[in-house]
Amino acid sequence: MEKVRRTAALYFFLQGILVIAWWAMLITVPESLEWFQLEANSKISLFAFWLPDAVLIAMASLAAGYLVSSRNRFETAAMWLLTGAVSYAAHAVERNAAEGRIELPMVRESPSCSLMVMIES
Repeated sequence: MEKVRRTAALYFFLQGILVIAWWAMLITVPESLEWFQLEANSKISLFAFWLPDAVLIAMASLAAGYLVSSRNRFETAAMWLLTGAVSYAAHAVERNAAEGRIELPMVRESPSCSLMVMIES
C-alpha cells in the first residue's frame, strides 16, 4: 500500500507541474497551439480551459500530492476534488472520440481517476 501512496503522490506532483508547463508552453510558444486545436480558429475555446486547469487541475494536483505524501486527513477530499475536476476530460474524450476527434490535453488527465480508486481500496 505504501508503494501505491508514493506513486500516487509522485503522479499528482508531476501532473500539477506538467499542467503548468503545458500552459506555459502554449503561452510562450504560440506555434504549439496548432498541435492542440481541434479547428484552425478554435484558439478561444482552447484558452477557455486555462483557469480551470490552473486552479482545479494544477493546484489541486499539487495539493493532493502534498496531502497524500504527508498522510494528511484531508487527502481523500483532495483526491475526490481532483477526480471531479478531471472528470470533464473523460466526458470530452468520449464525445470527441465518437465524432472521430480527440483532444490531446484531455488525454493527459485520465490516470488521475484510476489512482483515486487504487488509494481508496
